[in-house]
Amino acid sequence: LGGVGFEEMPQLYQSVDAVLMPTVREGDSLVILEAMSCGLPVVATDCSSLSERIEHGKGGFLCDIGDVNHFASSIDALRDVGVRKEMGRFNRDRALREFSVELMAMRYAELFADICA
Repeated sequence: LGGVGFEEMPQLYQSVDAVLMPTVREGDSLVILEAMSCGLPVVATDCSSLSERIEHGKGGFLCDIGDVNHFASSIDALRDVGVRKEMGRFNRDRALREFSVELMAMRYAELFADICA
């Protein structure tokens, strides 16, 4: 694809059916949050903070590191359009409710106020 501009990212995400993240080490993944906000289900490795973002069975699937069969069966489960849409809606609602920029800014402001008090 080459470089993709920030303003083009939502359209790119919405052109796919799901996001796969078979990582072995991951911090707080912006890709996962972006996928969720675009209403996509996610299949990812159950490591680091990913289990804090992805609710297994509701917003996607979490697989053990190296468990190729679980990844494959999870991806296969997403062939069902209804399952993809339901998980995508769940993720979109959760992203808006828990991970919005406004909420993040408010939490930082509260943290700074507590530190300065």
